[in-house]
Formats: sequence, C-alpha cells, structure tokens
Amino acid sequence: MEAKGKRAIADGKEYEKYFDVALGTTEVIEKYANLSDTIDLMQKAIAESIPQTARISKVLKGKDIYETCKNIWHFVYKHIAYRRDEKGKEQVRTALRTWQDRHKGVDCDCYTVFICSILCNLGIANSFRIAKYNKNVGFQHVYPIVPYENARGYIVIDCVLDKFDKEHPFIEKKDYKITMENLGFITEDRKGYDYVPDNEFLNGEIGVVPILAVGAGIAKGGVLANILSKGSGILQNVGGAVGSVVQNVGKILGIGKNKEAADEAERVLTEAKGRLQALKTQVPQEIEQMRQMVAQAKQNYENELNQLMQVLNSI
Repeated sequence: MEAKGKRAIADGKEYEKYFDVALGTTEVIEKYANLSDTIDLMQKAIAESIPQTARISKVLKGKDIYETCKNIWHFVYKHIAYRRDEKGKEQVRTALRTWQDRHKGVDCDCYTVFICSILCNLGIANSFRIAKYNKNVGFQHVYPIVPYENARGYIVIDCVLDKFDKEHPFIEKKDYKITMENLGFITEDRKGYDYVPDNEFLNGEIGVVPILAVGAGIAKGGVLANILSKGSGILQNVGGAVGSVVQNVGKILGIGKNKEAADEAERVLTEAKGRLQALKTQVPQEIEQMRQMVAQAKQNYENELNQLMQVLNSI
C-alpha cells in the first residue's frame, strides 16, 4: 500500500516547540529479518516514542475520542510527508526522528509508531494492524486502529490514504494491541507509568531491518555479518587470553629472581589459564550456534526462492 502521489506538507515550525531535537542517528539491526522482527522493533519504537510525543499529544486532544483521532490524522497527514522505505529495508523511526525527517518523508510503519505513541499518551486504547492485499505477497501495510462504537467497531488512522477513517479492503490482517504494560512500562499505584528500557533496543533513532523484496524476507548480509562477527569474536577471545601471557612474558621469566616477580607471574598464568578453560567450554557452544545459524539461513534462503518461484509462476 502506497500513497497515490507526493503531497505538499505544511512547514510546521510553530509545532517545533513541542518536540526535542533528534540526534539523527541510525542503527542497522543485523539479525534474521522477518515479520516478527519488524513488529518487535515497532513496539519498542512506540515505547521509546511515548515520552517524545507527550507535549504534542495535549495539543491534539479533542472533546472526545473521534475528534482526537481526527485531529491526529490531520496533523500527521498535513505535516509529515510520505515516502516508501528504501528497497530491501524496513526503516522504523522513533517519533522525534519522524518529526525531523518530515520533509523527506517516512513510511507507514513510522506513521504508525508516531500515532500510537500519541494515543498511548492520551490513554486511548489502540492497536496497529498489518494488512495483506495480494495472496502472492506478504503483509504490505500497517496502520493504527482505535476501538469505537460505530458500524465497523473501530476508527482507522491511516495517513497514507487521503481521507480520515478510511480503510483499503484487505484479504488478510493481523492486529497487535498496544498497552503500556506490554510495551515495557511499569506502574506505581496506577498513578503513572515509568519506562523500563530494553537494552536490546536502538542506540539510534532509526532501526533498519534488512529484508528481501519478496515475502517477509531475511537479511542475507545481516546473517553473514552476524556469523562472521561471531567467528571474529571467538578468535579475539582466544587471542586475548594468549596475548595476556605474551604481554607479560617478562614477568613470567622473572620467576626465581625475586618473590614479587614470581607472584605476579603466577597470577598472570592463573588468569590466562582460567580464561582459556572458560573458552574451552564456550567456544564449542558458539561454533555450534554458528552452525545452526548457517543451517537456518540456508533454509530461509530456500523458502524465499520457493516463494519467488510461486510469484513468478502466478504471473
């Protein structure tokens, strides 16, 4: 699902006082990139974005849920341009980075993170929906929905489309409910929320999950880089243990000259022996993990190729 065309957006300078300045950093998530990875990254980005949209949320609050959702849609549609993600990548921005990149444009997942964080700030129940429009292709679009007592049972806030509360017909969908608790927030006497950060989340403000164009996809480069990184880490650990002995060879040779040198030499050798003993257990386990990664990558590649063949055969 894509916007019909590039749209002109308002300058938005009058709203900059409601946002801090983004650092402009980017982190590539080098791991198997499938649908669940993207969903996980979006949920973490929403949690990270809630404090970032606290001030603008108050500005957009209407007299009721429907008016509030409409205000949010108009604000995002008018002030944040749409641009499809770079081919082969799924880019997930925090709210501050989305605001910073508003003139360049962001994709539907960044819209969703931005909007869901505002809804959470206002205490409005919400979910994000991923939708499929072609049986031969994976899920293609994501947007927020809000439970509401109307004929459909919910409000749609899809800023890719040119009308508020409009939903493009889909053939399959999955909804992911957003609550403060499942985003990693804890409560104290239910008076407020404190964020408990996940250390595995972005160090940057854009998480890039490399994917293939067909289906959910995986990151070939990321898989190989991860395997090579593991191998390099093993060699560095072994080298470090041996290196500590080499660097202290003078002290070791000092055995017999004086008690102080002998004690230091014994300490160095004992420490190196302990590191090597630990590596004796650790290295085989890490090598086995690498073997499993290679096998999984091979299976994923085969699945992607089969999926590609299905698409080609359907043409």
